[in-house]
Amino acid sequence: ELTVESPTTTAREARRTLFEEDDRDDELLDREDVAKLLKEKDTQIAMLTRQLEAAGCAAVTEVVPLAEAKARLQRAVEAMAEGSAEAEAEAEKMSAVIDNHPEHLEALKREHEAWLE
Repeated sequence: ELTVESPTTTAREARRTLFEEDDRDDELLDREDVAKLLKEKDTQIAMLTRQLEAAGCAAVTEVVPLAEAKARLQRAVEAMAEGSAEAEAEAEKMSAVIDNHPEHLEALKREHEAWLE
């Protein structure tokens, strides 16, 4: 589960997956339909974030491409090695992004399936 800090990022993420997840692939969606779907996704994200927090878990607060998250984690680890106290928070944040990123999870699944064969 992931959430984002800004509404524009939420909208951007929803737009990217909107047509992949919508059951009405054969219909054209007008602006009103798209706005409704984006609002529903924003509401769902907010509800799931509150559920995570109520369960004592920290929600992922930033959506970034997997490659960027890996690069930022690497930079944070290097900064920590040089004594940067602030870099630890960035390392933890990017580690959570990577651990929960759909592309990363899919790669782990493929590795596991290959190992089983």
